[in-house]
Amino acid sequence: MTVIGILLPVLLLAIQPSAQAAGEYTLPAFFDTENITLDNGFKMVMKPRGEVRNVSMRLVVGVGTRDFPCGKKETPHFLEHLLFTGTSKHTETELDESISEHGGTWNAFVDNDTTVYEVDIFSKYTGLAIETLYEIMTDSTISEEDVELSRNIIHRESGGEPSWLRQWLFRRGIGKTALQKAFEYYGLACPELETASDISREEVLDTFRKYYVPNNMTLVVVGDFDESEIVEKVRQTFGRLAERPFVREEPELPLQAASKTFTGTFAPFLDSEVSTGLCYFTNGRYSPDYFPLLVIDQYLNDALYNSIRVENGLSYGPETIYIAEPEWGLLCAATDVDPENTDRAMALIQAEFDALVTSPLDEKTVTSTKRGMLLRMAQRGESNIEYASYYVSHLSELEREGRYIDDGNSIEQVTADVMHEVATRTMDGGRKMVITEKPTLTYTQFYMLVILSATVLAFVGWRLLFGKRRLRISGAGRRHGSDNASLL
Repeated sequence: MTVIGILLPVLLLAIQPSAQAAGEYTLPAFFDTENITLDNGFKMVMKPRGEVRNVSMRLVVGVGTRDFPCGKKETPHFLEHLLFTGTSKHTETELDESISEHGGTWNAFVDNDTTVYEVDIFSKYTGLAIETLYEIMTDSTISEEDVELSRNIIHRESGGEPSWLRQWLFRRGIGKTALQKAFEYYGLACPELETASDISREEVLDTFRKYYVPNNMTLVVVGDFDESEIVEKVRQTFGRLAERPFVREEPELPLQAASKTFTGTFAPFLDSEVSTGLCYFTNGRYSPDYFPLLVIDQYLNDALYNSIRVENGLSYGPETIYIAEPEWGLLCAATDVDPENTDRAMALIQAEFDALVTSPLDEKTVTSTKRGMLLRMAQRGESNIEYASYYVSHLSELEREGRYIDDGNSIEQVTADVMHEVATRTMDGGRKMVITEKPTLTYTQFYMLVILSATVLAFVGWRLLFGKRRLRISGAGRRHGSDNASLL
């Protein structure tokens, strides 16, 4: 029996195999990971790759901006910064130097759902990476001084702390883009600019105590490592964390109202083109619509390129994007065009969407679209970072299904009829938002305004100067007249 076979009963680890038959275009065993849960709830996702010399490690904490109300959404970002500022054993500089001197880099980011701590390091020092992550998770000082320094850094990241005037204007829609207005209307964004200004040290510590618990953490490890050694190292570190009950609150679903058009207000102020497009609300990541919508997204991207750029020459690069959250999604298409072509471009975009509802596409077109997608997907397994990024972004899928799903295999099964059915369900519901980002001034208008302003200023200056000169001459004449009169 192997060492790991002996360890598992002792450590009360629950292993969930995820092997499955790979599709034609899928790298062998890409979705096959060892998924382990320690007895305190701490989870691990391991993918050994002996052909490399490094390890990509991602510690995922289940806390993101969605967990906080408006005005406090920078809290998880604030905490993430503070955990890098030093521990009772090492300063921030010493921690950075330790990772760097062992061939590593590290960073972190916060998104809507998660906070992710990243370490990429030479495989010999994988244990050091685990120890360092554990140290900042359990021994960071988070002093008042660190809080204020990190607050300033966060302000710098967003271009400086917004003034009260900018906040006041933004709350009233001035300087707000069409997309910001749309997301605010549908409950996906806050009406104010989010800053760390009003977040206290105690609020940051409360967030740490609530969310940074073992059963809300997952360690993803990809690369050249020995599984039994990694399990033992994690047991000696994160496995020592006390088990604490934690249930994450589910977010409220966004308001999916009827169609609405949004435009920016002095945003952008200066540009040469208009950005215009539309979005349809869709069902979420766990819906059967997900994979058909991925194919629809790619088909629309190709179709709009031909329609808007190749056939009409209106734009350099129209594009589509499909955002899929667990509970909801957005399918969007947009393009940049000259102001006079805005309506024409929007009509072309709408026509492509409507065509998907009118009748099914021919299977040859669908097959060609899917093949291009699958061939590009087959190239994603070239590095540990790509593996780790995929595993992190699909953690909810692992938690829900007990394994990672072969998305290539699922895409291969999408048919023209299924796409037609999903498109009809998505686009006939009236849940559409139209986005138009029209500049307040084009560059031509701006230059003309500058020239006109300079001309007016020059004219006013000349008039003032000429008027003062006439007054001086008139005054001098009166003085000379008075002198002559006295001589008489």
